[in-house]
Amino acid sequence: SYTANFLNKTVEANKTISGSLTGTRAFNYNLTSISNAAITLLGITGAATSRDYNGTTTAIVTLTGQIGSDDVSANGVFSDRLVGTGKSVTPTLIGVDSGNYNITNSGTISADINTKSITGTSQTRYYDGTTNVTVSLNNVESIDNSNVSLSGSMSDKLIGSGKTVSGSLAGSARTNYLLSSISTVTISAKIITGTGINKIYNSLTHADISLNNVEVGDVVAVTGIFSSKDVSSNKPITANALTGTDASNYTLSSVSNANITT
Repeated sequence: SYTANFLNKTVEANKTISGSLTGTRAFNYNLTSISNAAITLLGITGAATSRDYNGTTTAIVTLTGQIGSDDVSANGVFSDRLVGTGKSVTPTLIGVDSGNYNITNSGTISADINTKSITGTSQTRYYDGTTNVTVSLNNVESIDNSNVSLSGSMSDKLIGSGKTVSGSLAGSARTNYLLSSISTVTISAKIITGTGINKIYNSLTHADISLNNVEVGDVVAVTGIFSSKDVSSNKPITANALTGTDASNYTLSSVSNANITT
């Protein structure tokens, strides 16, 4: 018999073979030559793993059929980075021993890119007479920062804490994401000031006050009391409670002084 070996394990045509005769009568023979032979590519298969959207075309490809000790693996690339089912994946073999293999199903490998779940954080604000809420999106891929957004809204315009916010994703990249939740929001009372109105002496301490920065269309008013009924300039005014259907949405922080003239 004859024990023979290739010079190395790598794929190649017309490879030299060397060896020696063995057996109890091997000394009776002289092997003058051995024809060359080829080592051909070993066919293996690849399978891509579905994943959530991450803004890239990178795909994970798992190989089956390679020889256990060999250094061979594969990188995969989706046809594009967008969400979709049955998306084509192109594999590329890597590793020291990759040149000895061929992926036999390389033209039929596919996987899904699923929508990425994200959340929205509502931004606390002061009352502004609208139901609008600014919502910041969390975990959006950097490539999509300018291409996906959300405008939130409340069921009413009133102040309150823990108010429910609803909204839908917008922008060209919105289909790559799934909005799982939006945090509640706190709407605080709007801080306004009052301007005391000068008046002519009438023996009363009643003071009229004009409110500043009240939202258009809101019904809110206030009156006040001068520090005394007497004629004087720059007299302090103490405001009464705000009144009107929208009064609860405001906080009166200050009232300017006014004059009582003769």
